[in-house]
Amino acid sequence: PTPAPAANTNGRGPNGMESPGGLILGAAFGYMQDPRETNRKNPRPHVLPTFENIYHFHTTVLHHQLHAIIFHDDFTFNSSFVDEHTVDPYVKFIRVQHPTFDNGEPVISPNDFRFQVFDKFIKENAVTNAEDQSVSVFGVKYGWFMISDLDMFFQRNPFPVIQKYADRGNYTFIGSFDGGMWEHENMRLQRRLFRNCYGRKMLLGWTDLEWKTENGNCGLWAAKFDSLSCILRCMSGQYDKPPVQGKGSKTICDMAVHDYCVMYGGCWEGGEVGVYDRTRNGALWGEKTMGAGNDLFGPPYGRYRQCQKDSWSVVHNRCDFVGPLCFKEENGTLVKYHQTQLKGKLCKLDENHQPVANTEYTLAGNTIRKDLT
Repeated sequence: PTPAPAANTNGRGPNGMESPGGLILGAAFGYMQDPRETNRKNPRPHVLPTFENIYHFHTTVLHHQLHAIIFHDDFTFNSSFVDEHTVDPYVKFIRVQHPTFDNGEPVISPNDFRFQVFDKFIKENAVTNAEDQSVSVFGVKYGWFMISDLDMFFQRNPFPVIQKYADRGNYTFIGSFDGGMWEHENMRLQRRLFRNCYGRKMLLGWTDLEWKTENGNCGLWAAKFDSLSCILRCMSGQYDKPPVQGKGSKTICDMAVHDYCVMYGGCWEGGEVGVYDRTRNGALWGEKTMGAGNDLFGPPYGRYRQCQKDSWSVVHNRCDFVGPLCFKEENGTLVKYHQTQLKGKLCKLDENHQPVANTEYTLAGNTIRKDLT
């Protein structure tokens, strides 16, 4: 088993073995540039992760005393960085070996590699209690597990909200909406990405049920342990067999593989196809239009609407419309604001990892509440 990271409270004080309800898994790998950038006419330079890159994630996880593990490779965070920013038990870092290279190119993209890492970690470190069937990681019990990109920020503990919706239909998976049904016109990009990984023949064989299935975001979803294990096992296995195997690092298949495994992985009762239909047992979308309310996962679009809105529990940081988004604590509450004199979506920090002062700012939304009241 992977050894638990060394404890480092950084002055916050440990939370004992109390669980916030779920464990969040994220990843930052620097062994290659994001292929989506290299394929653009004007790609952004390959910038290795810094604290600014994880500031929103790290800051809000700590504020709400959530538990998160960030996996990384030798190209991202060094030992001093990890020692400085580990806050046990809230934020832990685990270094993993990057994938092999073939003729100077990685055999798999970082976007896809993370799911193999998550699968291996869960297999080696999740322990099921024989008496009550509870699941523990590093000695802490977790009812839910969440896969999260590191450009997310948390406006409250999402796990009580997840449980609230799960209780309504015995759901063991709650996905994040990513644009609409496969048949919709605005899903052309997603269909092309799926075709690149699984071939045109599979799409041609789809029935009306599959075309009316909602597309999911692989970078934000939550599941109970059995469903999580099943989906990760399915996803990891897809990279080791045709047609996904051998696509190399220039073809990103994470979104396609995620949707394939949710549709065809057989990870819950109610049929292997169309599980995103909320009338079936097993899966539910974290979107108001799909049954769950507007207090769970903010959609990965509509930047102004979602960044100003305080009701979402988890939000993609695409909040660069009036300057970088930052946070400040006021009377125990985390307040969102924008550095309006600066550009970009990453909050500009000083040498102490605090938002740069002496810049104009405007409040974003109201406040980030610590609980559901």
